[in-house]
Amino acid sequence: MNTDKKFFGALLIPARVALSRAGEFAGPQSSVGHASGWKLAQTLICAAFALMATSAVADNYSVTELSFIPTAVNTSGAVVGYGDAPGGGTIHAFLYSNGQTIDLGTLPGGDFSEALAINSSGEVVGDSTVADGATHAFLYSGGQMTDLGTLPGGFLSYATGINDSGAVVGWSDTLQPGTTYPQPDHAFLYSGGHMTDLGNLSASHQFVNFSHALAINNAGQVTGWSITDALETHAFLYSGGTMSDLGTLGGTESRGLAINNLGEVVGFSGRSDSSQHAFIYSNGMHDLGTLPDTTSSSGVSINDSDQIVGTTSGGNGPSFLYTAAAGLININTLVDNPNLSLREVAGINNAGQIAISGSDFGTNATVNGFLLSPATHSAANISTRLTVGTGDNVLIGGIIIQGNAPKTVIIRAVGPSLAHAGITNPLQDPTLELHDGTGAVVASNDNWTDAPNRQAIIDSQLAPTNNLESAVLTTLAPGSYTAIVRGNNSTTGIALVEVYDLDPGADAGLANISTRGFVQTGDNVMIGGFIFNQTGNATVLIHAQHGVPNALQDPTLELHDGTGALIASNDNWKSDQQQAIEATGLAPGDDRESAILSSLAPGNYTAIVRGKNETVGNALVEVYVFQ
Repeated sequence: MNTDKKFFGALLIPARVALSRAGEFAGPQSSVGHASGWKLAQTLICAAFALMATSAVADNYSVTELSFIPTAVNTSGAVVGYGDAPGGGTIHAFLYSNGQTIDLGTLPGGDFSEALAINSSGEVVGDSTVADGATHAFLYSGGQMTDLGTLPGGFLSYATGINDSGAVVGWSDTLQPGTTYPQPDHAFLYSGGHMTDLGNLSASHQFVNFSHALAINNAGQVTGWSITDALETHAFLYSGGTMSDLGTLGGTESRGLAINNLGEVVGFSGRSDSSQHAFIYSNGMHDLGTLPDTTSSSGVSINDSDQIVGTTSGGNGPSFLYTAAAGLININTLVDNPNLSLREVAGINNAGQIAISGSDFGTNATVNGFLLSPATHSAANISTRLTVGTGDNVLIGGIIIQGNAPKTVIIRAVGPSLAHAGITNPLQDPTLELHDGTGAVVASNDNWTDAPNRQAIIDSQLAPTNNLESAVLTTLAPGSYTAIVRGNNSTTGIALVEVYDLDPGADAGLANISTRGFVQTGDNVMIGGFIFNQTGNATVLIHAQHGVPNALQDPTLELHDGTGALIASNDNWKSDQQQAIEATGLAPGDDRESAILSSLAPGNYTAIVRGKNETVGNALVEVYVFQ
């Protein structure tokens, strides 16, 4: 983020300073990353896009009531599940998105359906009855429900997970040699119009070698459960064409229910004392325990910040939220409504939104669904100034929009006009691309005057001052996004990427930001700015790390206020605030990395990343806004 003699506050436009079922079914987590060692990690999308998420726990959550029982939630807060069909008498799959509830219907000839998973693009999978009375897996995409069929000779199939590439997993019964009736169930992967049998963990026991696939991540890794040669049920991880037994916590049974994008699995396992506990599998299986006064627990969903949600006492007890910093938390304590009893959690997305069922005894005792959205302290605007190179050394900025509503923003890539701020080598012709959480380009611009909504950019009063600079004005759903700044025709120089919040009153905010780029010396260090306009202080963790290609080996970090005064600095993070930083669950993974934890009043701030002893290299700076 920003620096040296020219601090953020002096660099930008004065009037609007720039900155930036429980049980077996579990939907996929379709965001970007996960970590070894239970810490947040950065993941690259399409080989280049750095994004991040926060594992802070909100003080309280807003509640949106749904008209059906949820089973999964995607990165944008769209929820799927099942509920009473219009007129009653049967159950249909439902989708809640952007304030609208949609009955997805059934496959032709069917009268029952349920939706079990949804990806970032809004594609939904589940199961539906068909004309012959069988149940088949379906894919709902573009307003159409498609029958995915079964494995050869099968009669029944169920789809339980889908990733952002549209790969679907589930299970289907199969026809074994020498038999005439389909048995047993096998896990499948459906991709490119073809359903593939994933096999099982047992090399024998032909008629009882069951396996069920329950979730898939964006790397194509699959988890679920399978019968073993010992006739036990064990969780598995399927990766690279191989199904691996994840073992147990000492008992005879385990099941994997969800997987994030770094391959971490959650589910439940028996223990040697015959109890059952939730687990996370990350370099081994780890017991998460259970809530007080409950008999068991099960991990149902995990996001890319190692936030885990799950159930207790077989779904009859309260559900929990787990973070490394806080441990297990009764989800009921996160909601300021004594009449609300929340029971069976379904999923958590990368914005920390939780889909769960329960009852509001203040209105009626009917079991219904709810979407919980964490209260946010949001940054009003964010920016980063950095030297833009080529290849891996371009400027990459990541943001997360968190909340319940779309957010209108303008993103600018500024170069030539930096000369007026004393920058001697500005990027003369910056280009700008905006990618969503899947890596897809959602908008791009070279010269802002060529933008189709040029007049809207002018009306925002934030049009760049040079026609060669770039701007994108767009409305974004909650989720993760990445802005990439390059030089036209592979030119290089210093550029500034800025994100402005054009509707700060909306029920959404710029929750977190990250930037990756090449840190040099002098004016060419990394300078990042952010503005807070909340009421009261916001707690922020700023982290400079080097886990990227051609990395800066020993980053240093400074935090300045709007006057340029130094608030805090750090070289190696363990040298100061170690205990407080570790308590956030976001401690750096290398002692040489830098971090500052601070409570900030409303205002504008600048973070500066340099290399110790004038060293250079790529660095990643992240700003986490705690809720």
